[in-house]
Amino acid sequence: MPNIKVAGLDFSDFPEVLRLKHGIEGDREWYECWCKRKGIVVQRASKTEPFYIFFIENKAIRTYNSPNIKVFNTIKDAIKELEKMGFKVTIEDDGKTH
Repeated sequence: MPNIKVAGLDFSDFPEVLRLKHGIEGDREWYECWCKRKGIVVQRASKTEPFYIFFIENKAIRTYNSPNIKVFNTIKDAIKELEKMGFKVTIEDDGKTH
């Protein structure tokens, strides 16, 4: 399992395999994986905006790599960063795994 701590949140018990589910609502696009009350969300506000990685535990939300927030131009760049953290990442889009 990855040993992940982000701005005081401990994600070392999060599953090693992230099955990111893709979603779009209006201009907003996201990829998310939830385990109980913890989640990892990669999101951008519109197609012209970069992606951010958010770590969520209960009501606490932290942007990766707080306080030096990182942005990613493509979802592939964000996935590479998650893989560097020790996660194995798959994308689920409309029930299809990529």
